[in-house]
This record gives sequence, C-alpha cells and structure tokens, in this order.
Amino acid sequence: MANHAPVEVDAMLRESQQEENVRYGFLDYIIVAYILFLPVQFQTGQSIRIAPSDVFLVAYLAFGFMRLKFVKHTWSMWHAGLFFTFAMGMVVAIANTGYISQYAIIQKGIGLLVLFAAYLAITSTAADWAKIGWLLKALIIGVVFQNTIALVAFAASQLAGYSASWMNYGDTRLSGMLVDPNAYGGLLVLVFAIQATTYFLKRPLLAGMFGWYANITLGIGIILTFSRSAWIGMAIVLMTNAFISAVAFKPKVLLRLGLVGVFAVLALYVVFGAGFLDVFMAMATRQSQIQDRFEIIGDALAMFADSPVFGIGIGVFAETHDIIIHNTPLWILTEFGLLGFMLFLGFSLWFVTKGIHVYKSVGEDLKPMILGLVMAYMAMAGLSLGIEALYQRHWWLIMALLASSYGIVCRESRILDIERPLRLDTELPRGVSART
Repeated sequence: MANHAPVEVDAMLRESQQEENVRYGFLDYIIVAYILFLPVQFQTGQSIRIAPSDVFLVAYLAFGFMRLKFVKHTWSMWHAGLFFTFAMGMVVAIANTGYISQYAIIQKGIGLLVLFAAYLAITSTAADWAKIGWLLKALIIGVVFQNTIALVAFAASQLAGYSASWMNYGDTRLSGMLVDPNAYGGLLVLVFAIQATTYFLKRPLLAGMFGWYANITLGIGIILTFSRSAWIGMAIVLMTNAFISAVAFKPKVLLRLGLVGVFAVLALYVVFGAGFLDVFMAMATRQSQIQDRFEIIGDALAMFADSPVFGIGIGVFAETHDIIIHNTPLWILTEFGLLGFMLFLGFSLWFVTKGIHVYKSVGEDLKPMILGLVMAYMAMAGLSLGIEALYQRHWWLIMALLASSYGIVCRESRILDIERPLRLDTELPRGVSART
C-alpha cells in the first residue's frame, strides 16, 4: 500500500472553491440584495423604521424555505440562551407592570426573530469560503457606493446649502440613508475593518486604486458621522492592527493605516477649509449630551439595583423614562438582570472564540479575511457601549459569517480525518504483522 502525503487544507479548499464558484443561484443573489440594502432605512411617522433589506429576507424565506437548514456548528446553546433571555424578559415585564408595551413586542421581540431569521438564511447560504468572500465583497461595494453618495450630499449641504431630506442627519452629521449617525458610523467601521485588513495584508477583497478609494472614503465617513461610539469601535480596530503589526513585525501595515488617516484629514481640510476643526470640536464634545448619557446610566443602575437577578423586564426602562439606555451591556443588565447578562455575554464571546479558532486553523490565504471578520465583530462590540447595537443587521451578518467559517473548518477537518490514510510505516507492536 502506497503512502500518501498529508493533505494541505488550503489546497483542498481552493479546489473546492473552483468547483463551487459557478453554483451561485437565485437565492444566493437574494442574500446579496439583502446585504446591498443594509445601509438603507426609511423613517415612518410612528418612530418605526422600514428596512428594504427585510423585503429580500422575506423573499428568501418564501422561495428558499426548503433550503433553510440549521448548519452544524453554526448554532450553540448560547443562541437558545439569548432567545430564552428575551422570552424571560417579557414574562418579567408583565409580572412587574401588568402589561408589555407595543415597543417591546414589535421592536424588541419581533425584531429579534427577524435577526435570527436573517442569521439562519445567511448560514444556510455561506457554505464555502468562496461564498463568504463573495458576500463580504458585496457588502464593501454596497457600503462604499452609498457612502460616496452620502459624502457628496454632505459636501453639497455644507458648501452650497443644498439639503436632501432623505440623506444624512439634519445636514450636520453623516448618516447616509440609515437615519441614525451612530448606526451608520458602526456600519462604516465594520466595513473598514474588513476592507483595510484584507487590503493591507495582501489578500484584498477590493484591490488596486478602488481599494485605496474605499479605505479613504470610509475613513472620511467615519469622521463625519461625529459618532463617538463609532470612534470607539474604530479605536479598537486601529489598536488591534497596531498590536498585530508589532507582534508580527509588520510595521508597513500600521504605516499604511496611518496614511489612510492622513489622506482622510487632508481631504476634509481641502474641501471644508480650516474652519472644519472648530466644527469637529463642537460636534465631538456635545457636553449636554454627555451629561444626559450619565443621567441615563444612573437611572439604569438604580433600576438594576431594585431587581438585580431577573431585571425589570424588556421595554420597561423605555416605557418609564421615555428614552432608551444607549448602552447594550447596561441595557441587558438592567432589563434582563444578571441571569440575562450572563447568557448575553456567553452568546457574545462564542463568536470571538470561534473566530480565533478559525484564524488559527486556516492557512495564510484566508487569515486576513478571518481577522477582518473578528475585528469587525469587536468594533461592533465597542460601538455597543454607546448605542443599543444588538439590533444592527450588519452585526448579525458578521456573526453569521463567523459561525459559517467555523462550520466550514469543522467540516473540512472532519473530511481530512476520514480521508487520512493509515500509515503502515509506523512501528507495529511486537508480534503483530502488517498484511495486505
């Protein structure tokens, strides 16, 4: 019996990609449409936002119902734990107040079901590395395209007085068509983490001059959202890159990221002039808003102290104070208590641990993409300190792609274990002979 050389995982995956590149069907393009419309929402008079991407999600569920599957290794007990947390929160809200608000039912309860449905659709679709890269490229192109329109509209409003009511936030902060500048800033940071990481580590999803254009315009957009929450996420991305550059002795990566920042600031100076610095400082400080956030934190902690184990119930804080908490961990702690917070923490850390496992398992060709996904996820975790980020669809997209990556690694490892031939050139126990 002939001996076989060990199978290279990357070579095996590349062969798989070449075979599966032509397998993009109707349902795959529906998911791409869902991703392309992630940066678009419309505000209604009832304070409910309509997301066109959800239309494509419904279409996927309708046409692809038989294709939906709970892919092994992409779901965990922590997913069930999060669902249990919200169900428990509704019970606690009814027990404490005698009713549950429409806000809690529609925006929190049904909203979570929609996010789980999107997670199911994406993990059912992203079955190989080629599709994951394809979906990420669609995300980058879609966001860069809309961000370009948003930047043009912002410049027109500042320089020519032109106002587009459907674009940006009162002509003072960049928000694209996502309505909320903080959510939009988080989306830009998420995409920047993926694009910049893959670009500067020589495995670009968008290469060449368009890749540079994407990096710089995303950087400009992040600044113009004036979202301190998004800036926290961006700081996480930059510090992580700095750490990796130092450990891996790749100073050029950090230098190129610095150049992106320099070009972004220069572009803002050229377009808006020296007066932009005063505008930047005024928008970045917003002292009254900072004071309001501290008051919200104090009120939330006081309500948590009254009910620390099970929380006060979902939607109760907003119903009581007519405002949301603007901090995801604190919101979870206040409305779901320590029990809900521990389940949420386990859910959040599951994706980090699986992402790190995938990064260690794949070869050099795939590491930049996985690192970009992990950094995008961590950037959203940073953003969650300033907004209730759990309901951001683009965060769930990253969750689904990280989970799909883990599922692929587990599947490929299992195939390699099955196909690895028995080596007969190893020393056998005394008295045992090898027979063919």
